[in-house]
Amino acid sequence: MASVSARAAEVLRPDNGRFGSGSVIAPGLVITARHVVADSSGTLPEGCQVLVRLLRHGGGRAVPVAVVWDGGRELDVVLLRGEPDLLGRQLEPLRWGELTCEAPTDRPECRAVGFPRAMKRGDLRDCREVIGQVSAISGLRAAKYELDVTNATAQEASGWSGLSGAGLFCHDLLIGIVNAVPDGWGARVLWATPARRLLASDGFVQAVTAAVGAAPWLESADQGLLFEHPPRPRLSPSYLLSPRAEVVPFSGMHYEIDQLLAWCVSGQPADVAVVTGPGGVGKTRLAAELMRRLAHRGTQSWTTGFLVDSRAHEPSSPYRMLTANTRPLLLAIDYAETRIGQVEQVLDALGNARHTERVRVLLLARSIRGWWTSLSVERQHTEVMGDGVTVHLSPTAAWHNLLPDQAIQDAADAFRSRIDVLRHGVPTAADDDPAVTAARPRKTIERQETTAHDIVSAHMTALAAVLADNDRQYPQAGRPVDVLIGHEHRYWSRSVRAAGLEATFKSRPELLRQLVASQRIVGATSRREALAAVAAAFEAHNRDIDEPQPLAPDTRTRIERMLADLYPSTGGVRWGAMSPDTLAAELIAQADEESDHELVAHLLPNDKLSPEQRRHGLTILARASATQHTLVASTARAFLRAPQTLLPDAISTAEALTQNDALVWLNGIRSMLTAQSQTRSLTTEIQQLDAAVERIQLTPEAPPPPELPAPAEANSSAETGPEEFHSIIGEPHNISTLRRFDQALRTLAHNAIRAGTPLPDLVTALITTAGDMELRLAASAAPIAPFQGTESALWQCPGRTTALLTATEAAGVPSPYPALVPFGHAPQGGSMLVNLEAMRLIYLQSPAGHSSSTIHNLARDLAHSPFADELHLHLVQVDLPARDQNITAKIHQHRSLHSALVQANQNHTSSRSRAPQIVLSKEPPSHRAGALLSQIVDAPISNTPFVITAAASPEIGPMVPWTLSITTQ
Repeated sequence: MASVSARAAEVLRPDNGRFGSGSVIAPGLVITARHVVADSSGTLPEGCQVLVRLLRHGGGRAVPVAVVWDGGRELDVVLLRGEPDLLGRQLEPLRWGELTCEAPTDRPECRAVGFPRAMKRGDLRDCREVIGQVSAISGLRAAKYELDVTNATAQEASGWSGLSGAGLFCHDLLIGIVNAVPDGWGARVLWATPARRLLASDGFVQAVTAAVGAAPWLESADQGLLFEHPPRPRLSPSYLLSPRAEVVPFSGMHYEIDQLLAWCVSGQPADVAVVTGPGGVGKTRLAAELMRRLAHRGTQSWTTGFLVDSRAHEPSSPYRMLTANTRPLLLAIDYAETRIGQVEQVLDALGNARHTERVRVLLLARSIRGWWTSLSVERQHTEVMGDGVTVHLSPTAAWHNLLPDQAIQDAADAFRSRIDVLRHGVPTAADDDPAVTAARPRKTIERQETTAHDIVSAHMTALAAVLADNDRQYPQAGRPVDVLIGHEHRYWSRSVRAAGLEATFKSRPELLRQLVASQRIVGATSRREALAAVAAAFEAHNRDIDEPQPLAPDTRTRIERMLADLYPSTGGVRWGAMSPDTLAAELIAQADEESDHELVAHLLPNDKLSPEQRRHGLTILARASATQHTLVASTARAFLRAPQTLLPDAISTAEALTQNDALVWLNGIRSMLTAQSQTRSLTTEIQQLDAAVERIQLTPEAPPPPELPAPAEANSSAETGPEEFHSIIGEPHNISTLRRFDQALRTLAHNAIRAGTPLPDLVTALITTAGDMELRLAASAAPIAPFQGTESALWQCPGRTTALLTATEAAGVPSPYPALVPFGHAPQGGSMLVNLEAMRLIYLQSPAGHSSSTIHNLARDLAHSPFADELHLHLVQVDLPARDQNITAKIHQHRSLHSALVQANQNHTSSRSRAPQIVLSKEPPSHRAGALLSQIVDAPISNTPFVITAAASPEIGPMVPWTLSITTQ
């Protein structure tokens, strides 16, 4: 941030000789005291009768300005607007603050720079830095801050004249505007209007937002050591997509925000709640919206903030300051599942105090498995926790009652508006980049596969459309994430030029991407760690060079400084990080792929990294692996290089993941170690992994509440399927049970893709009366979550498992077994299902008439199957009502089994999709059809349709292993 003196300005009224001080709060926008620019009657000037001259920049030029907001005589503050190129073009928008603690650990110094009358030397009006202390309590009734000056005092009050309008700063935050000298203190005390009073004015907020592009956010100045600050405005996708930047207006989550507001104002002195949900669903955005609403409640306003990561300070940090608040406090802790020790420290500090103001601790976590239950058992109904509220966010919570396409369009409009403001108000080399323009989104940009599942992906799609629409470098259709990373790369390249590092990266452009990826992976709390990370990244990049040229110390220093400036820290650590997690995960995966999947393998074990950097790296990689499946194997390769160093941290990292992600993470590592155990001794490590997997299987996620229904597409007329499925022997199967089984199968497929493991060949399945699920496979295989057991042909999954994808997430995974169909009931009860892909041809034998009803019921089941995204039903002498033909299946009616087989075979050969071609026939095969059936039995499974027909006579058709006999009861 710019220094106080860099923002200092002299404010002049040439027509009446009045003068004073001011501060640049954003390029072209100056704040000062009203009485400095008003005439003796209190009337403000019209037009540009006021001049502003910057102290340190602008070459001493006086710039005409006009009043754009008037706070009236009570506030005695105005905003002045001038030409941004002449007034602080190089300055970022400032941050706003207030004093919130009665007993800060170290009472901070406050300072102002202005032009008091006592500093006039002949015709020269010089500046003065005024330093002092401000109490959060003094002047409370008058709603004034009292600055007790410690470095100098004027001999009389008139000596301070001219300092009016100067900004009063504390730790780079503007906390007030100096405007008066109270009587009785020997000109040693100055009064200032608190910034909080300004931000309570809608007109002021609107004027600042119009100039800056973002609504001002009030931060704690004296407790600032403990709180993150908002991200600095940048013309980069990472900033625009940050939930803390609040570029896109808050949407959805109405029930959740109301629930949390009620929790905040409840009678409990201190309390803890948790918001949980997958990455990208809006947890941080929900917390930011809650903070904004609480911070603007007039006389009932709250102090709010995100707690900095404990890596930013020593364990003995002064959490006791959180117990001496002048206002109610809402403290959010992001990624709480990875910061349990810090959560405990905060709660211990709160539990040892008597609170005069409410304190609320809001935990944000992807997983609450295990740790939240333990925390609740220990803390529930104590002085720091009531019932322990849990808020579950579904993937579609942020756009409930809003269609995905509308959410994308609204986000695009918001990005377009913010980009317009940033281009004219934020200092950046991006101003010479014609690609960063606010153009209308291109309709041809393709939506990411996960867009319909989480709000972050929708926003990425919208931003990519806005950025790509006026940029010919990118094709008119493509992955949004590639467009965004392409723009990020331009942002990095401009920084490289500004740092004079072109020669370092000219011959190896992939190095820049790998450095930024390494920055995100290992992080750095200090400059020492940052320099070590740069060295480690270079060594990983040069791994195949026998005698690499050493990195010059000056070059390493400049690269480190450049990385620190790319993504400024918001919480006291040396390096910030690229966001959101989805975009950063894609970058890491691309950089690792460019290195032949060796970047992660060589970076993590590097002994230059601190233990904390390795732990941080494992946490980031574990999160990223949820969407970037190749990173599981890359991380496993790092383990092979240093298993004893990395394994304990990998296991502890898994404890903070969801059960599903943890099992995929650990089993992926185990598979790699097992494959190498033939050539080296890894028995101990594999046993540790097995124990961790068993422990995680015994600690399931808490089941979320039912999801609210998503809005229906406009003019949708699709009918729902039957509430019951009827098996081919006429007994009903509950549709909700089958749909849950479908969730389990799609979760299995999702995890198999992530781990790079082929799907097992499924033959039959059983859903027991208790809801437990069993798979019977064609061959033994190691189970894939959520299914459990030893390596065998029988996999099992408890019915009450919480390791499943949500219904919405599962819908985005292609069906793994689209030809699965209920096939009656087991003798011990429960639904039997068979995979027609494994059967290929089934003959039905039954008394007269029963085969027909069986095939009719089977056709109806398949038409409504939850297991197939799409299938083709070729029906021979089977009639279905119209309402049974609009769910899953495409119905093809045929007069003969032969014509059905010919058409199904042609469709299967010409189609690129996996949609099964299933033939159901009431008539037995003729000689012509029997010949085709023989070809089907002998052909590879991938090239044939699947057939169920009335049994052929012995002399017709092939001999088949699957014949179902139907008997009457």
